[in-house]
Amino acid sequence: MKIVRPGLNRPDWTTEVTCKGDWNSGCGAVLEVGLSDLYTQHKHDIGGARTSAHCACPACGTRIEIHGVTAFVTTLPTCEEWEAANPDLVASMEKAGGEIRAMREAAKAKYGEREY
Repeated sequence: MKIVRPGLNRPDWTTEVTCKGDWNSGCGAVLEVGLSDLYTQHKHDIGGARTSAHCACPACGTRIEIHGVTAFVTTLPTCEEWEAANPDLVASMEKAGGEIRAMREAAKAKYGEREY
């Protein structure tokens, strides 16, 4: 038998994502995400409640949903567990997120209400 394309369940798995966040709130950074970067988050939306895989952008702190990795959801840490294991990264993301929010607020004050 020959493996045509490796499956998701391997420790060296990575994928490339763009930081868009929900409603395009991200910074646009292109990120290489591995299994150790993922955590689960329970969401309620139009389709009902679901648990999905997410990562956090180290540049701006935006939480990004990662599609196509549902096979991992039961083995990933929760958001709280991931944050507890990565306190330095969480602190730098919160700082970056605060700086970006401040820039957006300054732009809104200067140019009026638009999507930034």
